[in-house]
Amino acid sequence: MSLTRVLFYLPLPPPDRKHYVPFHRGVGQIAAVLSAAGCRVVLRMPWHLTEVQARAEIAAAGARFVLVSLATPQAALLRPIAAAAAATGAALLAGGPHPTFAPDETLAVPGVTAIVRGEGERAAAAFVAGEADRPGLIRPGGDPAAAGELADLADLPLPDRDIFHACPDFKFERRVIGHEFAASRGCPYRCRYCSNAGRLGAYGAAFQRRLPVERVIAEAAAALARDPDTAIVGFNDDIFAQDIDWLGEFAVRWRATIKKPFWVNGHPALLTQERVRLLKRAGCARMHVGVEAGDEALRRTILGRTMSNDTIVRACERLRRAGIRIVTFIMLGAPGESEETYRKTVALLRRIRPSWVIQSFFMPLPGTPLGEECRAQAPGKSWEALSDHSFYLAPGRSWTPFLTTERLKELGAGLLKDVYS
Repeated sequence: MSLTRVLFYLPLPPPDRKHYVPFHRGVGQIAAVLSAAGCRVVLRMPWHLTEVQARAEIAAAGARFVLVSLATPQAALLRPIAAAAAATGAALLAGGPHPTFAPDETLAVPGVTAIVRGEGERAAAAFVAGEADRPGLIRPGGDPAAAGELADLADLPLPDRDIFHACPDFKFERRVIGHEFAASRGCPYRCRYCSNAGRLGAYGAAFQRRLPVERVIAEAAAALARDPDTAIVGFNDDIFAQDIDWLGEFAVRWRATIKKPFWVNGHPALLTQERVRLLKRAGCARMHVGVEAGDEALRRTILGRTMSNDTIVRACERLRRAGIRIVTFIMLGAPGESEETYRKTVALLRRIRPSWVIQSFFMPLPGTPLGEECRAQAPGKSWEALSDHSFYLAPGRSWTPFLTTERLKELGAGLLKDVYS
């Protein structure tokens, strides 16, 4: 029996010194489900692409189906891929944050056969199997509010990492990033700039799930068996180990079996002394903390993050005393950003003294309360038109009345100097 051939596209931001080419767990998970159903999956990770190039890639892969995992900043790349799929007779399924929260806009792209809204493992398998009706699998004229079925994480196969290592665009980074995992899906917070608010709106609290410790250990062992020289690994959970009992079990098992240092994402309000102690015991070497802005009023009312500066500083002091390095996320240019709020961000970062600052610029996204408010200021504009694929590098436009786009660029270019000088 011949294999069903699938070409999977994961469009990326343009490369620069701040970007690496990541492993994407959702893509790996869907590819594993498709492989188990008898498909051969080939991955491409372009940051620019023409229709001619996409046609050649679809033909070379012999693909009957094209899947695209799409974030809004890369939405424009769907057009040449979809046109190429239509020209070659391949059915195209688009999933990810952009189709989930801008379903009508995505379905309107010529060449798109269907979209997945929400989780895609079961819907993608149903699409390739030719099923016409499946929750979350939406075709033109279908209900754009339908959400895909939530998966039992423990029942899913291990994500397919081989398709990434076989992809010429993928560059595995062993020293700083390493293998990437996730022990959970979902986040309890509704930050106003984050699409998690939209996911909670679609699924409710059921969206938050975590894997058993045993499964996390098994996946890490399997990944490291192929790359034993990896210096560090990481967890892309929105917030790692919210359950302290789970964290206690994980600390014992990880330290005894895997023995690799790791990085995680954490929320300052949850970084209690006991959690920090368990993280250190397990081998946590680096914590990524969302700070976003130093002005408490802007962070609370505009961004929807309610923790105080003192809470952030205390959490970071606990991490520092434990010997865990601190990485902070900062987002410049949110509505209401000004010279004064920028100075407060610099002052807070000087108090935190992070080892590394990851900086981006605000961009309105579908599925977010703040994004919808901004879009109302640009009637008739599509999400694709409002997006900017280089938002990590420079702002595409200013969303605050107090700073011009050029001034935002200047502040972004000088942030590290202002903090560390």
